[in-house]
Amino acid sequence: MNLQTRKLNLIEFLTKTENSNLLKAIEDIIQNASAGSTSEKMSREELRMRISTSEKDLSSGHFTTQNDLEQLSKNW
Repeated sequence: MNLQTRKLNLIEFLTKTENSNLLKAIEDIIQNASAGSTSEKMSREELRMRISTSEKDLSSGHFTTQNDLEQLSKNW
């Protein structure tokens, strides 16, 4: 499968999904990838804030498990 086909498949999947946790995770990945491309280091305060946010998400159930992702991938 070439890169263009993979992109189109991803776009198609994203337009059909109703899983907001999955979309948030993808957004976070994109944001992190974009932040990494600027070659700027994350400040300690930003790191602490991200850790805090992640811990709150985890404790409030805002996450997707490996099993959830595996089930989703079966529908692709």
